[in-house]
Amino acid sequence: MAPTSEQPQLLDLPPDLLARIGAQLPFIERLQLSLVCRRWRDVCAGPSELWRTVDTCICRGLRAHTGGSFAPHIPGFARWFAKRETGVEELRLEVAMPEGVPFHDTYPLPVPAALLHERREPRLLVPLPLRKFAVHYRGCAWLDFGGGELSPAEWLPHLQKVALFSVALHSPPRERWADQAPPCLTDLSVIGGRLQGFEWRNAWLPPSLTALVLSEDNLNGLPHPLPSLTNLRSLVVDNNRFGMEAGVLAEDNTSLGLSLLPQLTQLEELNLSSCMLRGAPRELSALRQLRILYLHGIAYGEEPMAPQDFEPLRACTALAFLSISRNLLRELPPAVAGMPHLQALHCEENNFAALPVAPYLTNLRELLVDWRTLLASPGFLGSATQLSRLVLQRFQSLVPPVPGGGAGFITHPLGAGEALLAALAAMPSLQRVDDVYEAGNQTHWVTACGGDIGICCTGLWCPCILFGRNVELLAEEGIGSGSARTSCFNFWSIPAAFSLTSLGLLAALGGFTAHPAASQLVLRSIQHGCYAAGATALASYASRRRSQLRQLEGLPEGPLSDRWSYFWCPGLTVCQEAAQLKHCQRRRLDAEAGGHRRTTVQPPPLQRMA
Repeated sequence: MAPTSEQPQLLDLPPDLLARIGAQLPFIERLQLSLVCRRWRDVCAGPSELWRTVDTCICRGLRAHTGGSFAPHIPGFARWFAKRETGVEELRLEVAMPEGVPFHDTYPLPVPAALLHERREPRLLVPLPLRKFAVHYRGCAWLDFGGGELSPAEWLPHLQKVALFSVALHSPPRERWADQAPPCLTDLSVIGGRLQGFEWRNAWLPPSLTALVLSEDNLNGLPHPLPSLTNLRSLVVDNNRFGMEAGVLAEDNTSLGLSLLPQLTQLEELNLSSCMLRGAPRELSALRQLRILYLHGIAYGEEPMAPQDFEPLRACTALAFLSISRNLLRELPPAVAGMPHLQALHCEENNFAALPVAPYLTNLRELLVDWRTLLASPGFLGSATQLSRLVLQRFQSLVPPVPGGGAGFITHPLGAGEALLAALAAMPSLQRVDDVYEAGNQTHWVTACGGDIGICCTGLWCPCILFGRNVELLAEEGIGSGSARTSCFNFWSIPAAFSLTSLGLLAALGGFTAHPAASQLVLRSIQHGCYAAGATALASYASRRRSQLRQLEGLPEGPLSDRWSYFWCPGLTVCQEAAQLKHCQRRRLDAEAGGHRRTTVQPPPLQRMA
C-alpha cells in the first residue's frame, strides 16, 4: 500500500504536548476542552500540565451548620480537584458568599484543608506539588495545612506562598496548632481581613518565612511572634491602626503597636502606609539594614505634617527607596534631603512649593513628583545627574483653595513649561518620563444611588436599614464602630421620638386657644418646630459617619456640609453613601484581584539590586 500524504493533525500529538497547548487558554476555556471530543476529554481527565495553574470561583451555595451559622458548599470542587491534584502547582480560589452575610454568621473553615480534601479518607491523601495558594473568602477561617494523618511537611512539602483575602482569621483548635503552616513557607499574606480574634502568641509561623503581608486587617499592634522569624526580610502592614491607642490617636510618633520594630533588625523592606501615624516612628532608627520603606499617607486627618516628624530616618543609612507621598508636607524633610544613598524617591501628593538642591539628588535614579511642584521650580533637576526615570503625578492641592478660582485648580501662564523642558533636555542620564493619572483616586462623590435600583428602593422606603449597613461597612474598613441593628434603630428612633412629642403636644394644647385662626397657627408652629428639632438631632447623629467616609475616600464636603445634607435630604444622602461604599469595595476587590493594594506604590526593579 502506498504511503498516505496526509498531514498530521492536532489530535495526533502526544497527550503531554496537547496539555501544554491547552494550558495557554484561560481557565474557564480549559474546563470546556473536555466537551470538544473524546481525545480532549482524556487529556483533561487527569493530572497534567493543563492544570498547572487553577484560578476559579467556587461555592455559590450555602449549607447550614448547627447554631444557625453558614458555610459554603464545597464537595464538588474537592472531588474535581482530587483527580488532578498531583499536577496543580498554583491554586487561586474565590469562595463566593452572598452579600449581607456577616462574618460572625459563617462557620470557621480550615483553610486550605477543607477546600482540598473534604470528606476524604486520610489514607487516600498523597503529597502534592502545590507551591502557591490564594483564597478569597469573606468569612471565618483558620489555617490548617495538615492532610488528615499527614503533617504539613508530608502533605504540602513544596508550598511556599499563601495569600488570604477578606478572611476573618481565627485561632485553630489547640490540637491543630502544629498544622497552621508548612515548613517551607516563605510568603504569607492576609489582606483585607480581620485578625482581632487571632491569638498571635500561640500562632506557629515557620522560621523559613521571609515575607509577611498583613494589609487592611485593623491591627493595633505587630504580631508577637515576629522577633522569632530570623529570616524575615519584608514586612507589609499598611492600612492598619498602629497610631491608635485605645481608639485615640497617640500624642507623639512613638506607638505601642510598633514596639517590636527594633527587634527586627534584619528587615530590608517595610510598608507602614496609611497607618494613622503622626510621623516616621522612632523605632525606625534601629533598622540599619532597611532598603525599601513606604510611608505613604501616614498623615492622620487634614493636619499637615512637620519636617521634623521624619528625623528618625537619619539612622536608615542603607535606604535606597523611600515613599513619603500624600502626607501634606510643605517642604522636603531635612532628614530626607540629606540622604546621598537614596536611589528612588516618591514624594507626590504633597504641598511642596519647590524641591531643594541637596545631597539626596546625588545618586537618585527615580523621582515621582507632582506636575505643580516641577513647573514651579525645575532648577533642582540640574543636580540630579544620575536620574533615569521621572514620573509626574497629576495632583492638584485642595488645601488651601486657590484664590479667584475653583478649589484645587492651579493655572500657569503660557510658556511656564519652557524652563522645565530645557532642564529635561540637559539631563544626561534621563531615559523615561511618565505622566501618571490614577483613575481610582476619586475627587468627587458618586451620583445619587450610583445606578443601583436596590439602594434606591431601600433608601426610599427604609433609609434606617441602609444607614445601618453603611455603619457596618465603615466598621469593616476600620473606621468607627457600631452594629447595623443599633445604628438602624437610632436612625429610626430619633425622628420618631420628636414626631411622637409633636403629636402629644398637639393633643394637649389643641383646645387651649380661644381664637380658631390663632389655634391653627400655634399648632402648626409646634408641629414644624418638633419636626425641625428631630431633623437637627438626626443630622447631628448621622453626619459624623459621612465625615468618616469622606476621610476614608478623600472626598470634598461641598456643596452642602455633612449636617445640612442630612437635614434637607437624609434619604438621598444615605443612598449616596451606600453607593460610595459599594464603589470603594468593588475598587478594592479589583485591585486585590490584580495583585495591587490600594495605597501601595511599587518600587522600580532597579531598587532590588544584589
